[in-house]
Amino acid sequence: MDNIAYYVCRTLWNFVLFPLRQWVLRPSQEQPPSPPSFPLHRLPPEIRDIIWNFTLPDRRVFVVEEFLRYPKSDMEYLGFGFRHPPPVTLQVCYESRAAALRAGFFFKTGKRSLGAWFRPETDMMCFYSVSSLTTSEDRHVQGLDKVLHVGIFSSTFLDFSYGKSSRFMMERPIRAIHSSMPSLETLNYIYIRHERPVEQEICSTDYRSASLSLPLSDATYRRWREMVYKTEDEMRKEIRTGSRY
Repeated sequence: MDNIAYYVCRTLWNFVLFPLRQWVLRPSQEQPPSPPSFPLHRLPPEIRDIIWNFTLPDRRVFVVEEFLRYPKSDMEYLGFGFRHPPPVTLQVCYESRAAALRAGFFFKTGKRSLGAWFRPETDMMCFYSVSSLTTSEDRHVQGLDKVLHVGIFSSTFLDFSYGKSSRFMMERPIRAIHSSMPSLETLNYIYIRHERPVEQEICSTDYRSASLSLPLSDATYRRWREMVYKTEDEMRKEIRTGSRY
């Protein structure tokens, strides 16, 4: 009986327990090797700067909901409907942060807030209301002079699209925008494709846009009016067929 027990234990050890022990210990030895580190620091500074710029977000829409004023001050700050998070490039290292601050800057959104990081080359600032446009010449917001692209939502622009005096009515908000944003390069007509919550980010699939170079000439203004009428017809068709939502 003792011999049988010894034979069973030895068999279990040789064919079960020992292979199981080896299998348990093997994963630590056969883990895939860690990927080799990329020698970023060895690249020329110009190449590193290009790489950091590729990590930055672009083509974002900043919808201005309101202008807020600091107490006992003429300076104002912006209230955005959706607050885009700052790029992670700001927190990687000193060099990446410097690259991000060369490409963009922070719009103040309150005394206790760092602000909203804005990239003038690719980001767009949009306005919902006509009053935000017509009174923008009285605005004192740091950073507006760096904005290159502005969007006007279709509901706002249509107020200026009808009647013989529409050209005259449109020139007032254009002048107001220019007074606060002298670097402005394009105005963009924004048509929202579907309903969305105000606090939700506007993505590229949510809207159609068409940009016009500034200043607006007679030719560009006529083109914009044609585009507005065409878009309105398309919008009516979508509502009628139920394909808008």
